[in-house]
Amino acid sequence: MSERAHYDLLWADYLMTDPGAGQSIVPDRQFGLVPLVTAGAEARTLRQPTKAGVYITLMLVTDGGDCTVTITGGYNQDDDTTYVFEDVGQSLPLVSIKEGASFYWRIAGLADPLPVREVTASTSFTIDIGGTDQVKITDGTFEPITTNDVDLGSASKTFKSIYCEGTIDFNDAVINSTNAITVQIGGVDILQVDDAAISSFAAAGDTAGQDYYAETEDGGTDGGAASSGQDGGAWSEKCGDGSAAVTTNAGGGDGGAITRAAGAGGAADGSGTGGAGGAAVLTAGNGGAGVTGTGGAGGAVTITSGTGASTSGAGGTGGDGGDLTIAAGGGGDDSEGGSGIGGNGGDLILQAGGAGAGNTTGVNGAVRLNSTVFRFDSQTIDMNDAQVALVLHDAAAGEVELTANVLRVDANSGGTEDLLLPSESEAEGMLLFINNFGGESIVVKDDSDTDTIDTVATGELGIFFCDGTEWVGMNEA
Repeated sequence: MSERAHYDLLWADYLMTDPGAGQSIVPDRQFGLVPLVTAGAEARTLRQPTKAGVYITLMLVTDGGDCTVTITGGYNQDDDTTYVFEDVGQSLPLVSIKEGASFYWRIAGLADPLPVREVTASTSFTIDIGGTDQVKITDGTFEPITTNDVDLGSASKTFKSIYCEGTIDFNDAVINSTNAITVQIGGVDILQVDDAAISSFAAAGDTAGQDYYAETEDGGTDGGAASSGQDGGAWSEKCGDGSAAVTTNAGGGDGGAITRAAGAGGAADGSGTGGAGGAAVLTAGNGGAGVTGTGGAGGAVTITSGTGASTSGAGGTGGDGGDLTIAAGGGGDDSEGGSGIGGNGGDLILQAGGAGAGNTTGVNGAVRLNSTVFRFDSQTIDMNDAQVALVLHDAAAGEVELTANVLRVDANSGGTEDLLLPSESEAEGMLLFINNFGGESIVVKDDSDTDTIDTVATGELGIFFCDGTEWVGMNEA
């Protein structure tokens, strides 16, 4: 059997005769196909039906020129009577109906009951339009004849839903949507992509929000012999660069910002505890284990602010380097002001790695602060001819809340003045520098006002450290 299923395979039992140029088409059966054949621009006339329920299809099968068919009585609600066939395969299905005492032709809709014949092909079934093969059905495939030639739908006519099971492969594809694209799993909205963001949805009532993971592939299995283990896939995120200005004296565009924020904890009700804010963790990968060789180094974490740009013209000013701010969170307030207690501020912890054990123990990592100048904030305290107690919160009369590690203290009385350090339990690990720029000596004591730590005379600098159980100190002129 030929690969192509021609119209006569489908319509062999229903073929009617094309009367030829200038002649009238007279239906002679209840169901039928009129195969129009032209040798030039020709005309036909379809007689008005004499009964209802006749189904015919006019189809141009040989295009030697346009075929204009006059349909007596009209073929639609507007009573249009002329239909022009211009291309091979163009067809017009019609059904006869009765209106009042007369019969008319009307375009047959999707409910056209013309019988569908089973088509059997040895290898494939090919559909052509205008003599050009378009699509082909084979055992297990439906494919275009020419790659990248046939569309499913159009800009104005779209399909409703697509159901598939298996793999969808793209080749140089662009997904274009006029609205947001929503990803569902198990019928639940998981992710939405629009022109503003990639975002998730609120979870269904009384359920936790959906987790979201993004990760690259692990390295493939070592192939043996001279092969090595394969690297894991890299992950890179980069915002867009600002564009350069072309207008005279105009500024360049800003580079895109990147923001990563963990979620806020939810508010509690009554005596419940508010939800903790989501943690933000940045962890480099561990080094791989060694055998008799050297274990792999742990991955580095580098956070680098941008370098200020240089100017290219005389008299310009170079841009400042970007600041790097790492800030612990502030404690929450007891907003009612009653017997509640405000939350402690979060600690900022910089911890280097511990040494690895071995026949010879490695060296502990150091916390290094490299800069041209290391700057401390300072706090000035006027003792005002009285004893002053340093506290870390809720300063009362005769107390000063400590806000810096470098203290400039003015002892201005006629006699020695006492400065009480914060309680040991709250000051563990604290290092204080106390400079006396007043006119009298300062006796530095613990918070109980019983143990003297040291005396800092006028013009001297005292250094004090707390290990959590006691304060120790020394001073130098």
